[in-house]
Amino acid sequence: MWNRSSCWRRGRARRPSPIGWERVAARPGEGRSHAEIVAGAWDFERIDRRYVRHLKILGERPGGALRNDAAAKALRRWAAAEREAWLEVASPRLLIQVQ
Repeated sequence: MWNRSSCWRRGRARRPSPIGWERVAARPGEGRSHAEIVAGAWDFERIDRRYVRHLKILGERPGGALRNDAAAKALRRWAAAEREAWLEVASPRLLIQVQ
């Protein structure tokens, strides 16, 4: 789908390393546009829904001092929910769709 036109590397690394790559210039192949490739690569509505959920949970953080076990438990529950929501946002399955 992509035709590599050129690339440059830094240093003289013996093994390929993503750190060593400076630039890869590519262009779409098979009569596709950049926009078509991007639109087909990710489900932006699904990604947006997960970000909205994560932002909502961030806004629900319990306030106040942790002066008792109930407050500590509430914060732990919130932290677990926030972590789960963030992992859903940052999920490689969501960001890199396998067809």
